[in-house]
Amino acid sequence: MRFAEFKLLEETNNVVIIGDSIAVGLGGSEPYAKGGISTVEVLRRVNAFIQTGKAKGATVILSSGASNSAPIELEGGVKKPGNGGLSPVAEQLRALKQAGATVALVGTGSSKSTAFPGTSWTGGKKYIVDLTGVNEQLASMASATGATFLGPLEDYDQGLHSGKGDGIHPFGGYQKIKQAAMAVAPRKGQGTMPAAAPAKPGEDKMAQAGATTILTVPNGNINPEIADIQKTLLELGYKLPKYGVDGVRGAETVRAIKQFQRDNGLEVDGDPGPETVGALNKLIAKNKIKIVKSTSADVKARSNNREKADLNLAYNSVTQGKIGKLLDIVAKPESGGHYDIMMGGTRNPKILSMTINELLAYQKQYKAMGNETAAAGRYQFMPKTLANVANQLGLDRDKVVFDPATQDKCATVLLKEKGLDQWLAGKMSDKQFMDGLSQVWAGLPSPSKGGASWYDKIGSNKAGMSIAAVQQGFDEIKST
Repeated sequence: MRFAEFKLLEETNNVVIIGDSIAVGLGGSEPYAKGGISTVEVLRRVNAFIQTGKAKGATVILSSGASNSAPIELEGGVKKPGNGGLSPVAEQLRALKQAGATVALVGTGSSKSTAFPGTSWTGGKKYIVDLTGVNEQLASMASATGATFLGPLEDYDQGLHSGKGDGIHPFGGYQKIKQAAMAVAPRKGQGTMPAAAPAKPGEDKMAQAGATTILTVPNGNINPEIADIQKTLLELGYKLPKYGVDGVRGAETVRAIKQFQRDNGLEVDGDPGPETVGALNKLIAKNKIKIVKSTSADVKARSNNREKADLNLAYNSVTQGKIGKLLDIVAKPESGGHYDIMMGGTRNPKILSMTINELLAYQKQYKAMGNETAAAGRYQFMPKTLANVANQLGLDRDKVVFDPATQDKCATVLLKEKGLDQWLAGKMSDKQFMDGLSQVWAGLPSPSKGGASWYDKIGSNKAGMSIAAVQQGFDEIKST
């Protein structure tokens, strides 16, 4: 397909390019494409596009910022985690799907980049971006949301690792990538076309893996996707002796997932995220395992024992690790996991692109409209609390946006104020920590008040979780 044909397709179809420097190379520009931005910043731009109301029926070519958020190695062999991690990519894809867009997700290189000059973030040291395994994670995320995955980049630019390329940017492959992306775009007046394979499907290992994908990354801890993972673990020889396939990620299932992760050289956290689900899917294909897809009938949550996982969330925290899992506990009763909630129930995506000061002004208006409170975001920040935390962090309230990463950062300050570090070090009891958190978040139960909210019967406040459910979350975090 020639460039003139690309332009014709863009003009006759609603095609938008969002993302980082690769998106710019594909023809994207501000406000949706900018070089060097992370997955968190790309998520903010995705949300800004969705708020225009133009996402339904659009085709989005998405370069997610993964190359800017992958782990890096500094001179001397020091390794650093990526800026923002890959979790926001899943959020990008889910948000676009919910908004009605067709998405073509651009991949990354499959190994390490060349050395780049030092930056202020690396302390002036040269660094290498390690993209090993990133494509597998992106492919799994795309599969979970019905997006078309366009990776790895070596399939489009054979010189990516030839010494002439930098291992990140497909200088000789932009046109091929755009051709593959445009092939998934529905023409005006026609229904959605079947997703097309990349330029060389016979050589595209990730495209072949996508065709055999059975499992998807679960949203939450009680659903049919968990049951599918349990069925696969049993087929692979892992034990679930007490509860078997019940669609609940309780302690027994977490133990089995951790053992699978240990056996396969993965991060051992008990969380069936993109890397773990991708590894399971590969073994399904390799061993020709047949899994009957689960339905709601396979989900058998128990209401009277500690195995019940009461943390079924719309979206998991963009923060990873123990803090991310603790933030998920807070989010369950406060927002159900949504980052764009006002006063516990009303979703308002525009708050995700507001600066903190813009949000504070909006909260003042929201309260003046007769609403009980103006609590905002995943952790239901009251205006005074948000302003105080932002000041503690030294955030420029006229520039810093109330996006998921900022919300997590602000909520973590509140966790620390109530003894997070002492609790993680074993110097504070679960009861003390739970009581402290319940004094910040009214939806959490207070052990001192018999499981009721600390602010029970003040306004509409009530506990949205049981002490046992929070304790189970604590136990899983401490066992990681």
